[in-house]
This record gives sequence, C-alpha cells and structure tokens, in this order.
Amino acid sequence: ARVGTAYSYSSGKKMVRFTDNQIVELLIKDFDNKAINILAPIIRSRKGHYAELFHQLAKKGYLKVRVDGEIIDIKPSLKLDRYKTHDIEVVIDRLIVSDKNESRLLSSLQLAMNDGEGVMMVIEKNAKKPRYFSRSLMCPTTGIAYKNPEPNSFSFNSPKGACKSCNGLGKFKKVDVDKIIPNKNLSINN
Repeated sequence: ARVGTAYSYSSGKKMVRFTDNQIVELLIKDFDNKAINILAPIIRSRKGHYAELFHQLAKKGYLKVRVDGEIIDIKPSLKLDRYKTHDIEVVIDRLIVSDKNESRLLSSLQLAMNDGEGVMMVIEKNAKKPRYFSRSLMCPTTGIAYKNPEPNSFSFNSPKGACKSCNGLGKFKKVDVDKIIPNKNLSINN
C-alpha cells in the first residue's frame, strides 16, 4: 500500500503529490510573467443555494468566487439555484507570477491549500481550464484526490477498506418480493 503506484480511475494517469515549495517552483516555471488566479475548491458537484457560505466567505474577507466556471463578486444577496449542481471555488489571490513575488505566491498557495483541504487550482487569466495541485495523491488533469493509501485501506476487515454498501461482508440485505407475494394475481380482497 505504501510503495505502490496509484493511478486515476478517471484519466488513467499516474497520481502525483507536491510539496508547497515544488508547487511554487512549478508555477514560476510554467506561468512566468502571466496573470493567474489561485483558487481553493470548496464545493464540488453539489446542489444548494449556498447563501450562508457566501456570507461566511465575505466575513473572512474574500471578494470573489468562481461558480460553475465563472468568476463573480461576492454580494450580500448572492444566491444560486438550489436545484442545480454547482462547483464553487473561492478566489484566494490574483497576481502576475514572477521571482519577485515568490513569498506572496507561497502564502497564497498555503491559504488555498488550507481552504481547499489540501487541493488548490490555478487558472491563467482569460482561460477556462484549471490546473490542479495537491499535497496528497491527485490526478494532475481532473483534480481527483485520494487519501494516502495505508494497508488497512485494502482490508475488508477494517472499516477504512470495507465496501460501503456491504460493510465488508459480501452480502446485502434485500427483500425478495416474489417470496413475500408468490402469486402476483392474488390480492388481499381475494
């Protein structure tokens, strides 16, 4: 479990992990003299209006969020359609990448990692496709992150490795309607 190589179930690519300093080096190399947005993903494909979330973000001092791919200002009355699924990322910082602002880049990155629970996104200005970075195992193209594998993650005897639907027992409790009502033509009235 600890020495194995993890691959993304979505893209099939090898999962990667980075330290904060490696991410800063990659950003300076790949986005040198380019304007970027540093984002922290906080909601992924969930329904809701999120008015309270936007209120809390505004209280923390954040000014912008990216909702379903579009960067918008946080307003007091901001509310989403509660019946649609949404992706919400908070905009941590907007800056031009260079060696001169490496300390600002590092502090923004750490804040994004904390708010994004170990995952952050970088989007070049006027681009749509984000690039993901994580401290734990993640797919570099889709941003899917895994917890670090441990031996009990693969054991059916452990709650961490057990199947969620059968709890590691390999059996399901299911009602067989044909055994309850053997003849479907019969009713209570007959």
